[in-house]
Amino acid sequence: MGASQSNGPGNKSKPVPPDPKKIAATRAAEEVKKKKEILERQARILKAEKNQSWRVAVGKTLPKLLKETIIVPDMTRRNVWMEDLYIFNSIKAKYPDEIFHSIDKYILKWQPPGSNFQVMIPLDDPSLQENAILVLSKLKKKDQDKIVFLFTTLDPHLPMFAEKVHPASLVSYRTKIEVLKKLSDLFLEGKITVQEVEQVFSCDLDVWRVTLYNLLPEDEQVYHTYLMEKLKPVDEKPLHRKYLDEDINMKEYEALKFPDRTKRRYIESLTYPLPVEGQMCIICGKDKVGVVRCHTCENMVCKACILDVFHGKVRKESFLLMHHKYCMKLGELPEIKLEAVPDDAFLREFRNSSRTSVMQRFKPKLHIEDEDDTLLLDLNEEEAARRRAEEARLRALQEEEERQRLLENPPELQQLKAAFDEKRKKFEKYRRELNDYNEKIADTSHTDAYINRHRRLRSDLVAKVRKNVLAPIESVQKSVSALTLPGEYLPSLLRDVTMVLDDLEALLAESTDDVDGA
Repeated sequence: MGASQSNGPGNKSKPVPPDPKKIAATRAAEEVKKKKEILERQARILKAEKNQSWRVAVGKTLPKLLKETIIVPDMTRRNVWMEDLYIFNSIKAKYPDEIFHSIDKYILKWQPPGSNFQVMIPLDDPSLQENAILVLSKLKKKDQDKIVFLFTTLDPHLPMFAEKVHPASLVSYRTKIEVLKKLSDLFLEGKITVQEVEQVFSCDLDVWRVTLYNLLPEDEQVYHTYLMEKLKPVDEKPLHRKYLDEDINMKEYEALKFPDRTKRRYIESLTYPLPVEGQMCIICGKDKVGVVRCHTCENMVCKACILDVFHGKVRKESFLLMHHKYCMKLGELPEIKLEAVPDDAFLREFRNSSRTSVMQRFKPKLHIEDEDDTLLLDLNEEEAARRRAEEARLRALQEEEERQRLLENPPELQQLKAAFDEKRKKFEKYRRELNDYNEKIADTSHTDAYINRHRRLRSDLVAKVRKNVLAPIESVQKSVSALTLPGEYLPSLLRDVTMVLDDLEALLAESTDDVDGA
């Protein structure tokens, strides 16, 4: 019965478990395939890598011979990015006996092809180094070999290499740990026996230091003479023990334990301005009276000497010379006397033969002989009389023009014109507003309330125009018409007034027709 049920069509068969060996083999094959792809891709990248050899000159200027340069091989983008300071370390390897400055003190200079300027490449900037590799890769091989990079200092006054010092001066043995470590190194080198080490370690630190000094080579002892100095005993007694032993009192204990509190209390106790502690006066020599400092050095001058020497009535010296005379003890400066030195002969001759003197020499003269002075005076008097007559004629002509202008344009007419100009400006303003109202009233797309409101506003504005513009201009027209004056001033003003009145009446008629029709 059980067999028949298991073989029935409705029963599902159990899944077959996977074979672990097949899974492991499949994964191993996939890993081998991935590694093979990585190696192939790496091989393609290395094959396409731009590998260059840079020719570098070390110094302040480019050398004349190529044999004075060095070659930095394997200049690739991978080495520039993956190797720390690749160029700097490659150059240092060529000079093992020299001591270099830090990398920020150096720079790499080169001049790209077709450029008139040099480019500086920092040795710690891989991006600029990669850019130089890409630029060089576009050149032919023979052109690449001609490019020379200059490895020099950023500061032109800085020497190329650091000063050579003895290696012993770079180390110190000031602490107990440093002395113990050096003695242990000497014991391992066999320079000191076990018995001697036991005897040294059983003593205090001063014996350790002296023993180390004696074991150092003679050329290194000059850099470690401090080992022969005896150490000062350090007072390691705590504050509370000093207080209990009555070495310090309570105030001293508080001041040593809380120095910030003591300093703040001292500052709060001060009064401002702070008292000035006088010093010795450099002029009179009195002690603790100097309050004014010299403008150059630290010497002081008292108030009495300032008033007597630099502001006195009898003598008054310059404060700027105080340092020279009193501080440096150089005394007074010699009096400067200016002497009139006669000019040299060639200068006098040059002035006599200059262009001005030559022009004066050939300038035509009004008289030649002394007896012709009377003729010259007569000519001058005639010229002055002619000039005075011309000035009188011009002055009379100007006065006549001014009288004629006042006759044609008297002050009364000027006032009328000023009043008319003012009303004409108002008329221009009111005309723009009335035209605006007329356009809004003529627009039938608005509501009746909107149109009625603008009609009311226009009616108010029309009344204002009649009162403030029309009536004054008509008054001006009446006054101008009553005048009788020669010239063009009066007719011109009358034409302007009539023209404005016509425009004003036409505008008012246009603005009131709509009201009458409504």
